[in-house]
Amino acid sequence: MKKIILPIVLLLSVFACRELEVPQPSAVSTVDYSQHPKNAEYLAYVKDYQQKSQSPGAVMLVAKGNDPLWAGAVGFSNLEHRTPFGTETPFRIGSITKVFVSALVLKLVEEDRLRLDDKLATLLPQLAGAIPSSDQITVRQLLAHTSGVIDPPNQSLRYQTDIVNDPGALKSLTTQERLQKYVTNQALLFQPGSNYSYSNPGYWLLELIIENVSGQSLSAQMAEKLLIPLGLTRTHLDRGTDNNVARGYTVTTPGNVRDVTTWDVAEGNGMAAGGLVSTVGDIHRFYTALFGGKIISASLLADMQKQQLANCTGPDCEYGLGLEIWHVGGKTGFGHNGALIGIEANALYFPETKTTVVLYKNLGGGSDKSFLEKIAQ
Repeated sequence: MKKIILPIVLLLSVFACRELEVPQPSAVSTVDYSQHPKNAEYLAYVKDYQQKSQSPGAVMLVAKGNDPLWAGAVGFSNLEHRTPFGTETPFRIGSITKVFVSALVLKLVEEDRLRLDDKLATLLPQLAGAIPSSDQITVRQLLAHTSGVIDPPNQSLRYQTDIVNDPGALKSLTTQERLQKYVTNQALLFQPGSNYSYSNPGYWLLELIIENVSGQSLSAQMAEKLLIPLGLTRTHLDRGTDNNVARGYTVTTPGNVRDVTTWDVAEGNGMAAGGLVSTVGDIHRFYTALFGGKIISASLLADMQKQQLANCTGPDCEYGLGLEIWHVGGKTGFGHNGALIGIEANALYFPETKTTVVLYKNLGGGSDKSFLEKIAQ
């Protein structure tokens, strides 16, 4: 999910009456990069980032040109057990999941199992009468957030309240059930293809399309086509059962953070919009393969990086096929932000300097990342 806005009244009221039982994680390994020539500089960035954002912990990876790889972590992944954050600590990556899903969709396009101009009504006939203009909405528009489909995680107080009041019930919903409860029979925000509005349900629909076209679950297709071939052994679709995954937190009052992991699990729950768990190392390996032309063809990769809305006039709509387009310090980067209630993640690739940066903190909300301008140079 790109972001979730919850009324502070709900936050405070729920914290007043609920306490979490936090499981004990096992030891997670960390790699020592203290001999890296830029260790002091990079570690200072991540320490400053963690402290200024008031996050319990943070981790960053930098892969730059011909320089050796660097990664560093500070703080805690689990406050209850004072578990140190490590370079190999897994975490929920939120909407960075969309980059993986888009690559998977484009692999199906390469295999002639799917076309970018295929219509939603054709691919999911069971939803033809329930999603307005489904005979006009295309796979390309779902990938690019130009379909006009509403976004309950960011636009529906009912959805947000359900996360708080009964996260277990929301977590138990299938993708089809989630669509039926929050999306179907709701008017589109605009005519398909005419504008841009971030839509997590667009990726819920892509999940169903992947499963219908392949005859396999999203998890199985992800493993077969991406995770296993690329050796991404620390990446999986989250089902909320891995105690080593970094906990998520939010600030309730100045200086006071509370655990909101159950909400993050309910919101992600292995879904295509934001359900992956990964590590900085695995995300780097995936980006190296993707932007190195090892996953999809050069023409499809170029399409993935191309801004899809022709009349875009601001940074919010600078979006390709599952990729945000970032402008940092005069450099253009491609990647994605990921945000749940208790996390913020960023994974960017800058082709001009061949630089990949993966940055994560286990505290929800935006943050000052201006130091990325220096790294991107």
